[in-house]
Amino acid sequence: MPSEISRLDDRMLAMADSHSAEEISRELGGVITPTRVAARIKELLESRDWLTEAQQDTLVVMKMRKVLTKLERNAEGHLTEDNAKVQLSFLKAIGERLDKRRAATEIDLNTYHVNVGREMARVYDLALAYMKGALRSAIDPEVWDETSRDALQHARVELAKRAVDSEGHQVKSLDA
Repeated sequence: MPSEISRLDDRMLAMADSHSAEEISRELGGVITPTRVAARIKELLESRDWLTEAQQDTLVVMKMRKVLTKLERNAEGHLTEDNAKVQLSFLKAIGERLDKRRAATEIDLNTYHVNVGREMARVYDLALAYMKGALRSAIDPEVWDETSRDALQHARVELAKRAVDSEGHQVKSLDA
């Protein structure tokens, strides 16, 4: 029985963007009332565990590839101009979708890296403040400030050694 519910969910979702709840219920032979169709679609779309944006993109690309495969099969041996235009438009749409996903992933990674950097700096500042307070009577403040500057310079050099560009290639340091 669970596989039947899953198949019904798939069919309802496939029609959700172009049919009303009443039409979907009719298409499913009336096995689910329109009220239940609407509730189930809403439940599936609002569920946190349903699909991530990347999974939604993958689903759309899979559907587009399925349509493209059908077009290619129908054109075997006799490719018409109309069929070729439709195939090309699907290929273009798939490419644009993948480009958008790549760009979104790049933004997500950049945001992640910025947030990690901020958190590392915050924790470093907390640790230095703690150490400065704990050692205030044992270390001259001028020596502390000079040592802190040296430590920060050392950290900058170490980070520069591991710097990579957006394509993952090692960035050569100007200091090297």
